[in-house]
Amino acid sequence: MIPKEAANCGDEQKAIDWIRQASARDIEQFIHLCQLQTSGVRNVERGRIALDIRLSEDAEIYSRRIVWLTWVVAVFTAVLVVLTAVLVFLTCHLVENHTQSDQTHHVYYERDFQKHAA
Repeated sequence: MIPKEAANCGDEQKAIDWIRQASARDIEQFIHLCQLQTSGVRNVERGRIALDIRLSEDAEIYSRRIVWLTWVVAVFTAVLVVLTAVLVFLTCHLVENHTQSDQTHHVYYERDFQKHAA
């Protein structure tokens, strides 16, 4: 059933059943169509209540997703912090070894230079 059929439906129970399963957008169209009718006042109220419920249910679903994604981001951030710390440690270790290696080579070059100069 589409919103127009539900708004023009004479059977209130069918309209109520349709409202329960309809999307928020369909309920909004239903409300608009019922407002155009003089006999649709009760359906407008039902539609507004159903729309409020539908929107709150959707908000709950989206808030759960946001909470889950926030946890995922927090975990990835923690992993990145750990990997950054490991990278800093390895970089410092590499620089230290490279500096010691350069000093050792400098000593050997001076000895070789003094041998050849003498």
